[in-house]
Amino acid sequence: MTGLVLRDMPEGRLQWELRAAEVRDGSSVSRLKEVRMTWREPGRPVVQVKAPEALWDAGRGLMDMRGPLWLVAPAVEAELEGQALTWRREGRTLALSGGVRLRRGRGVLRARAMEADEGLRRIRLQGPITMRVPVSHQPAVQLKGRT
Repeated sequence: MTGLVLRDMPEGRLQWELRAAEVRDGSSVSRLKEVRMTWREPGRPVVQVKAPEALWDAGRGLMDMRGPLWLVAPAVEAELEGQALTWRREGRTLALSGGVRLRRGRGVLRARAMEADEGLRRIRLQGPITMRVPVSHQPAVQLKGRT
C-alpha cells in the first residue's frame, strides 16, 4: 500500500498525524517507509519528526522509528537528531536514542539518549552529556557532565 495518513482526533481536535509513503501490513505490526509524524496542541504543531522507516504496532500504541531521525520543535525553538525514536501513545512519551544532538539557538547539547513528553517541555537526558555554547566571538564554552 502507498500513501498512508492516520490522524488521532479525540473530541474533534487533531492530536497527532502520521504520514508514510509506503506501508507493509504484518499480522500485528506495520512496516512504514518515509515516515513523517506531527504531534499537536490546539492550533499548532508541537513536534515534527522525519524518519526513513518505522514499525507501527497499533494494538499496543507503539511506534519505533529508525534513523537517521530529524525532529523539530517549533514551540520550544529546538531541533534534534538521533538514530532511533520510540513513541508510546499511552503516557504520550518520546524516547530518542543512538546519540542525541539537540540544538537550540546557537547552543548544541549532545547526550547518549533522551526521554521526554510529546511537547519536549520536560526532557531527561542520559549521559555522558556535552554542551557547547558560543560566547560572542570567543571560542565556544564546553561543559561536560553525567546523569
